Amino acid sequence: MIKRVDTTHLFKSTLTNQQNENSLKNIEEGNQGVQEMSSYPRRIVVELTNRCNLNCIMCGRTGRHFEKFNFDREWFKVLEPAFVHTEEIVLHGWGEPLVYKGFSDLLEYLDQFPMRKYFCTNGMLLKNFKEDIFKYHVDILAISMDGAKKATNDRIRAGGNQKLILDNVREIVQYKKEHNLDYPHMNFVFTAMTDNIDELPDMIDLAASIGIPEVKVVYLTAFDEDMAKLSLYNKQELVKKNFLLAEKKANEKGIQLKMPYMQGVDPAGTALHRQCFFPFRDLFIGSDGFVRPCMSITERMFSLDSVQTFNEAWNHDKMRDLRKNMTEECNKCYHSSCANWNNKESFIQIDELLLPDWNDEASFIPNVEVLVPEWEN
Repeated sequence: MIKRVDTTHLFKSTLTNQQNENSLKNIEEGNQGVQEMSSYPRRIVVELTNRCNLNCIMCGRTGRHFEKFNFDREWFKVLEPAFVHTEEIVLHGWGEPLVYKGFSDLLEYLDQFPMRKYFCTNGMLLKNFKEDIFKYHVDILAISMDGAKKATNDRIRAGGNQKLILDNVREIVQYKKEHNLDYPHMNFVFTAMTDNIDELPDMIDLAASIGIPEVKVVYLTAFDEDMAKLSLYNKQELVKKNFLLAEKKANEKGIQLKMPYMQGVDPAGTALHRQCFFPFRDLFIGSDGFVRPCMSITERMFSLDSVQTFNEAWNHDKMRDLRKNMTEECNKCYHSSCANWNNKESFIQIDELLLPDWNDEASFIPNVEVLVPEWEN
């Protein structure tokens, strides 16, 4: 029941012939390091918004002044030619996708294509979209949960309410059971830090009690001095103790546990990061319409407004350069899939530019609790 990260493959599901042929070709081209891709990406990641209704203590966006962006639906016209070939579309990034105005309409639009639909949410607004999740066949639903205890989770995920979130999750699980459905695949995503690592084994119990089949663990990466106090860097014994307890419980409860490697034993050895297939497999577009190497890299390569066709974007000069050389920021990779957890830089990124330049002089996202999207207030 223990699974490690896979930097090549995606969630397994039934594919159309077009998708299957494209995916095989994409893997082949990625292994060959092809710069001008004839295949389409296997996954398209669209950051719908950089807005959020929580202020989690480990999120680098907390306290930042920046312009709030929402992904323009018009940009999907550029992306749409790929939608019959691509396996999966991901609808999250630095913000909370369920505060995106028109989220239900977007799910309806995407449901005409064969792609898997996947998003990660803090769960506060899930109740508002329960019917849409089933009507428009959301395939993968991840819920961020950073404590087995309400007090722990709600302190870390400031503005959150674990009871409300779990009630929302239970309703979805119950609906699946009542209608004998195998979608959406659900998991809890747990950001491990000193403040909650002792509750990881109890997260397995929580998942099992609700009917969530999987818990995914990622390490906190620190972007300032306060966050560094929460980092598990050089705390291998504490990590090992709780990882072993969690693994034991996962095996007992039949829960799949996705785990990062421990510091010092990551098979990536002395490499700066794991082999990264993102430039070949994925296309990431931020809520500002700029294509970036991935969610964890700040570089704005080019805007979708600057291209006319999907191929212009997918094989843009910047994308071809990325496939050839990666970027300097990649040398300090902290992405949960590609980071080498033997390296300090994977845990500690103090003084690094965390987010794209979203105009720091613009509006400030306040530290307040917001239970519904602002347009419904």
